[in-house]
Amino acid sequence: METTFVLFGYGDVGKNKFTPALMHYLQLIKRKEKMFPLLANIDILNYLIVDVDESKRKEITYLQEKARREEIPIEVKFFNFNSPKDREEFSSLLAEHRVSLAYIASPNKTHAKYIDLLVDKSELILVEKPLVDHKHEIESIIRKHGTKKLAKVRLIDHYLFKDVTMVYLRELGTFLGRIGGIEEVEFFLLEPNPIRESRKWLYGSGMIRDLGSHFFSIVLKHYELGVNEFDPNKFKITDVKKAVYDRSYIPEDIKNPKETFAIIELEIDGIKGKVSVGKGLDITRKQFILRGSGASLIIDFARNEITLRISNRIEKVYQKDVFRYHEYHNILYGILNLDNKIGLSFDMAVKEVELFEETDKFAISKTYRIGEIPFNA
Repeated sequence: METTFVLFGYGDVGKNKFTPALMHYLQLIKRKEKMFPLLANIDILNYLIVDVDESKRKEITYLQEKARREEIPIEVKFFNFNSPKDREEFSSLLAEHRVSLAYIASPNKTHAKYIDLLVDKSELILVEKPLVDHKHEIESIIRKHGTKKLAKVRLIDHYLFKDVTMVYLRELGTFLGRIGGIEEVEFFLLEPNPIRESRKWLYGSGMIRDLGSHFFSIVLKHYELGVNEFDPNKFKITDVKKAVYDRSYIPEDIKNPKETFAIIELEIDGIKGKVSVGKGLDITRKQFILRGSGASLIIDFARNEITLRISNRIEKVYQKDVFRYHEYHNILYGILNLDNKIGLSFDMAVKEVELFEETDKFAISKTYRIGEIPFNA
């Protein structure tokens, strides 16, 4: 029996995170250490990888050779989407095989095109955040296919699959009960490393869509799980401060770069919120904080730790050492076990894009040098 997966984009996520996690689970299946409903009784997994960089072909060849040496039940094929011949061959394979999973990990501007291509071919389509940069990119697809058919499209934000986030969301009612009513929410995702040359396309999207999306995904997941205080229809962006690297740090071919640092202030039905995100800063801070009437809850992603602050007392509720990219093992585990609520729904993903567009109304007001922290944040 054959099953077909399609991966769009063999960059950082596709090559270094998603594919190694997939190979790990296929090894377990081969050794009969684990069985999964999606891959039950398979003889071979057809793994079709689509990219626009021809140099990736050699990397895929090495991947296939490794699979054969280790007798992993996978047949890997590469398609350069810029090649008419490859596109024709890819289309022929789609016509012959039912796709169980399409995973879109390509640059944001390509997401809508690949969703449109696979919506009638794949049983499930997972899109790395954000769904798209702008709502108009997806509107024609909504009109063409309808929201009912697009329910098979779900948003994957790897911060939802970090061990500490999954522990928190599993015990959401208990944690929220300990802090009392939610009064404030704050999010920090501040990183010292600047945007890499290999990801310079991020200058066209900005840090709100790249890093701020993690905040919106986590909060919207609360709403999907029944926390009505985070009703997305009651979000109000009140202020956004944006800054961008000094021009000397930005590649010459990048015109009109978007923000590399931002502070978003918002209200959600009376709950105050603040989001601080950026790269190239003299600090590392990765936290989601909920303040209530009785206590504060701090989820620290860098330490994989949950703490409660009650008056002057700090209680460590959870901490566990985790391996790098463990969240992609959690993503694959959900996929292979047919989790039909994985990630965020299509409707919530579109709402997230609408919130991004609200922040577009605010202009960049400051430049900064690598290592500085704008606005004395």
